[in-house]
This record gives sequence, C-alpha cells and structure tokens, in this order.
Amino acid sequence: MADIRQTSIEEEQICKAVEQKFATGTAITGVAPSLSTQPVGEKDFVPFVSTVDGITRMKNPGPTAAPGSLDAADAGGLFVLQNTQPLILEHIYAYLGTADVAWTASVVTSAGSFQLDAGTGKKIEISPKMDIMPGETIKVTCATPTGAPWIRIYIRSDQVRH
Repeated sequence: MADIRQTSIEEEQICKAVEQKFATGTAITGVAPSLSTQPVGEKDFVPFVSTVDGITRMKNPGPTAAPGSLDAADAGGLFVLQNTQPLILEHIYAYLGTADVAWTASVVTSAGSFQLDAGTGKKIEISPKMDIMPGETIKVTCATPTGAPWIRIYIRSDQVRH
C-alpha cells in the first residue's frame, strides 16, 4: 500500500479577515499600511488579532503610542499575506466614506498585476473567490475618500474547500 501524506494546514489561514483603517482624508494608494509622520522603525503597521471578533486588524506597534492603540493609517491599501500555501480570496469589503469615489481592486503577482474590479461608489463589495498563491498580494486604491474609510478582506485556506 502506498504511503499517503497530507500537507500540513496553515491553521492561522483556515479562515481569516484582515482589516485596514485610514485617517480621514487619506488617499488609499495601494502601499503597505503605515503612519508617514512616524520615524523609520515606528511607522509600519503589524497584525493584531481581536479577541472579541477574531478579525486581524493592522495597527501600529508603538513605541510612540501604546502598542495597537493607533489603527488609522495615513497610507495603505496593500495586503501582504504570509502564506506558504495557496489561499482563496473570498471577499473584499470597504467603506469609502459619505461621497462616491473611484476605486480599483487588484491582485499583484510575480508576473505583474491584474484588476479584479473597479468602480465608483461609497463602498466596495466584491467576491472574487480566486486562488492567491504565496507571494501574491491584494491591492486596493482609491481617490481621497471622505470620513474614516476601512478595507477588509476575507481569505481562507485552499485546503479547506467547501
């Protein structure tokens, strides 16, 4: 009888929501979330997992402020996933404020980027249900939105098919 081996599952990627929040008046340019006003080494955002709802929120780790207390970036829109196995991008949701703005959602691969969807509105609701390979990223761009915008993506392991 042949030896059957199962690839280990990345448990932290079974089903995950990742969220970025932005300061009012921030153009979402598709870069890694950060606070440009902070010095190098203190401006980047890292994941904080909520013990209340399980959502991974990108926040500033400090030391200028208490770790995780600063969650509104002044740059962002790029979701860099730390997966070593394929993932499924289930949904992208975003609130872009009180006025319609132009937006684009893309996947960036080693061969270049391709647009998933684009539009004009106050929110984004798309469900691409597509494979995301290791090293690929999700990129959302938007003209300067009103209010305090946020973007949330939902991903799950490709090994847990429904």
